[in-house]
Amino acid sequence: MFNLNRIGAVNVLAALTLVTACEQQTGRNYAKNFDPPIESQERVALFETQKDAGARDDATLYADHFDVAALSSLGTAKLDLMLADSHAKNPLVVYLDVPADANVQARQTSVSNYLMDHGGLKASQIQITVGPNPGNFHPDGDDGGKNYDKTDTANAWGVGGSGSSTSGH
Repeated sequence: MFNLNRIGAVNVLAALTLVTACEQQTGRNYAKNFDPPIESQERVALFETQKDAGARDDATLYADHFDVAALSSLGTAKLDLMLADSHAKNPLVVYLDVPADANVQARQTSVSNYLMDHGGLKASQIQITVGPNPGNFHPDGDDGGKNYDKTDTANAWGVGGSGSSTSGH
């Protein structure tokens, strides 16, 4: 009879020998480092670029981004992402979608000072607007949905779309 425990141990030993041999020949241990370093670095760089661009496109600070009138750590992190975006910063527009209370002016000053101190921007390169970002009202972007009709491909494939029928009944 076969001893299954012995066969399993032999297979594990053979696999470990194979991994060790591959590591000695190539200098890479695929069991430990499946993700090659260059691909990992590129993925991280792409992720960071997308975060920066998203923060810049949103460009809105809310009440949660402030501790009363001063920027909170969340607010400084958002501004840092906006500053890291590679697009031109002339002017860097920041929307303050916060309640219109006695702290609005102090919040504007806090944002302006942070951008000048940490971003190296001049006052002329900063535009702070109180209110929501109008670009965030429509999910279709700045074109107002002018290409929306091009997204309907039902009739192009001979399939009835928008309630139409192609069966000829």
